[in-house]
Order: sequence, then C-alpha cells, then structure tokens
Amino acid sequence: MKRTRIKGCCISSIAEAELAVADGVDALGLLGDMPSSPRAIDMDVASEIAQSVPPAVESFFLSASLSGNDIVDQVEYCGTTAVQIVQ
Repeated sequence: MKRTRIKGCCISSIAEAELAVADGVDALGLLGDMPSSPRAIDMDVASEIAQSVPPAVESFFLSASLSGNDIVDQVEYCGTTAVQIVQ
C-alpha cells in the first residue's frame, strides 16, 4: 500500500522544524516573501532552517514570485530541496 507523505507548512523556526521532524513529517514548508502572511520568514531564517533539516526530510521554499530567475535565486540562497509557487 502506498504511504501518504506529510508536509508541515509555515515552519518559522528551527525549534518548530525539530518538532515536526520528531513527529515524522516527510517535508517542511518554509514560507518566504509573502507580505500578506504573518507566517512569512526572512530568507536568512529559511536558510538556517533548511540547513538544519535531516537529509531524509525534504524542505520546500514557498515563493510568490513569478520570475524564474528570482525563484532560482531564492532556492539556491536558502538551500531547500524543492520549491512551491504560491499565488
């Protein structure tokens, strides 16, 4: 039977990431550049969280940008393993 994978979203600190990983999530969502969201985090914080995630856990950078170059720059800066474009 196929296993449902779980992504914990809007992680805003290393402590939250550690809790989510301990609870068995498969991926973490890091919400960047969303001025309308109180859960948006600074790129430096996103990078710190992404670097703290164990290799078995995917890290997604959630971006509102529609520019391919901007998205690539964001993901490379943060070091996440995936990107999710949010509109």
